[in-house]
Amino acid sequence: PSRGTRLVVRDAVLKSWETTRLDLSRDPPAIEVTLDVEAVRYVVRDNGSPVAGNRTDARRMALTWVLELTDSARAPWRLATSNNPAEAIPGWP
Repeated sequence: PSRGTRLVVRDAVLKSWETTRLDLSRDPPAIEVTLDVEAVRYVVRDNGSPVAGNRTDARRMALTWVLELTDSARAPWRLATSNNPAEAIPGWP
């Protein structure tokens, strides 16, 4: 989230997902996926002291991922971009 802090995500549960865009003209081809996830999320300083969020309360979050096609048979897709999973954490700017 910012210098000197880190985001912690635990106990994530995928509630739903939806393909929102397919871009075959891009190199490499990519797909955009919107995810509805419930997880415990909070921000701590590098020393572990709390900054924002709650260490026990699972809340829903919406993620948007862009996945790119790769040349690898073992990992055919790679995460190219994502929105900030720290968005909407109570007490976080």
